[in-house]
Amino acid sequence: MKAMEKILSIPKKTIRKGKEIKKKIRMLTQEETKEMLVLVFRQILYLLHHSRVRNWKGELYLSMEDPYTLGQVLQGIALLSPFLGDSLHVYPEFDDSYYYGELKAKGKFRLIHIVIVAVRLLRNRKFRELLFKGGNDGKS
Repeated sequence: MKAMEKILSIPKKTIRKGKEIKKKIRMLTQEETKEMLVLVFRQILYLLHHSRVRNWKGELYLSMEDPYTLGQVLQGIALLSPFLGDSLHVYPEFDDSYYYGELKAKGKFRLIHIVIVAVRLLRNRKFRELLFKGGNDGKS
């Protein structure tokens, strides 16, 4: 009987994950969040400017049940493709809701630049909410 309950709970879990992803995407379209994303993008550029990465490659596996949402994510990744070239491989799927990946980089980072970026990001209230509370509008 427990096996049947587990099987029946799978669709509920995936629907719950899909709703969480939709809630996060809705949060990303708010004006404060857009400002936070600009800040994060600028800090990434700052780190790339001050780092000495010689060689890097990565793989990203992502899956979403909603094709529209997955298309939006893939559009964002496609904007970076001229800069990334063949070093990032993206594998999209439509059946489940998950994402994971691996990034390998060779080069040199100075710790002071990482600390500066961390302080700048943690000063932003919206970034702290997203990082520590999971972006649930203050509810954990």
